[in-house]
Formats: sequence, structure tokens, C-alpha cells
Amino acid sequence: MKTFQKVILGLLTAVVIVIGYFSFEFVHGYSSTSRADDVPKVEAKSVPKIINVALIGSDARSKEENGRSDSLMIAQYNQKTKKAKLVSIMRDSYVDIPGHGQDKINAAYSYGGIDLLNQTLKENFKFETPYYASITFQDFIDCVNELFLTV
Repeated sequence: MKTFQKVILGLLTAVVIVIGYFSFEFVHGYSSTSRADDVPKVEAKSVPKIINVALIGSDARSKEENGRSDSLMIAQYNQKTKKAKLVSIMRDSYVDIPGHGQDKINAAYSYGGIDLLNQTLKENFKFETPYYASITFQDFIDCVNELFLTV
């Protein structure tokens, strides 16, 4: 394996780890804030039992474009069992993209942003994803730079 391929593989692995960490922190923070004393009581029917978060690693080079989703994961937290799951959806999976026919799932994000990606996930995989986290190449570089500056 060439050095360049090893670097790319290492960076992609780091992106997955960073996204996984931030999704865990999001879910953990969400569940701990819901136990605060000053939060009003809510009927059990209105609290979702399962929370899905779409985690997207985009190849966008600027803020003006969505880019394709190079990595797509669904973080799921079950409030009843207090367990989390992480599912990776292969970016080359052929699915029906509403309004665009069959294409790879990573194209849904570039065609219509998070709304079309959510609709595609719902229609093909029955995932409702009201929350999402997206990271681009530049976001990843900034995150790594920040880590090295604070160490």
C-alpha cells in the first residue's frame, strides 16, 4: 500500500472516530440534561424512545456546496434501554432517491442537502433522522489543528 493511500486511510479512520466521539457526546449530553431538576415533567408519549442522528462526512470543498457524503453513519440512542448503536451505510449502496431515480446514496446529500438525505434514509431504510452532524475536509483539518494546538 502506498504512503498516500495509508495517509488517506488514516484520515478517514480519524474522521469516523471524531464523528463517533461527537455523536456519543451529543447523546450523552442530551440524556444528562433531560435529568436536570429544573426540567418540567413531560408525558411519556411525547418523548421519543429512540433518537437517530445522521453523521455525515462530506467531500465538499467550500461552504456553498453540499458535496457528496463520503461517510454516512446513523447513531441511534434508545432512551428506554440506555444503549447506543452506530450503523455505517456504505456510500456506494444503490437506493431510490426521491425525484432523482436510482443512484448511490452518497449522491442524495449533494442533490438536495440534509432534507433529501433524510427523505432517502426514511424511504429506503425506515430511519427517521431529526438530528444530524456534518463535517467537511476543512472542518476536519480545523479540528485536528485545534487538537494539536491544545495538547
